Amino acid sequence: VRGTAPLDKMPSFFIFVLISTLCIIFANGQNQVVFTSSPKTITSTTFHGLGANWHALDTFMPGTSGGSAWGAIPPAGDERLWQQLYQHANWLGFDFLRVGISQRIYEPEKDVFNFNGREMLLLYRILDWAEKNNVYVFLQQFWMN
Repeated sequence: VRGTAPLDKMPSFFIFVLISTLCIIFANGQNQVVFTSSPKTITSTTFHGLGANWHALDTFMPGTSGGSAWGAIPPAGDERLWQQLYQHANWLGFDFLRVGISQRIYEPEKDVFNFNGREMLLLYRILDWAEKNNVYVFLQQFWMN
């Protein structure tokens, strides 16, 4: 089952121990910490699941030798390889992705924008897959070059 588990399905003891431990750590004997708990009332939820980094980059950064984030992504037009990649991502069951981009993929020169460049097409492939599969995306610009 993907997504968050309802609070009433989680062991109450585990929740109590977790909250108590956090209170002890953060209070550190300096302040009094008071909390109340009701398994019938949910005030907020956090997201958890299986995720990964997926970079929309296919060229090396200047001064680097690349690495797993570069060069391993197929060209946007290679449908066969993208289907293999999608099949593997589906098998892994991702709930969220952190997608890293560089400014150069949409602004190759200062004040010159191109949203149809080679690496932008890679980004669109990733985002289309995520949307189709209800995967949360944290889009993060890593580099300003």
